[in-house]
Amino acid sequence: MAPMTWTKPEFEVVAVTLEVTAYAATR
Repeated sequence: MAPMTWTKPEFEVVAVTLEVTAYAATR
């Protein structure tokens, strides 16, 4: 994982992407 040096908006985009990916993987 990359170090947590991103800005808040970038972090939220990545977090949402990971959540959607995890949700799709468990369907």
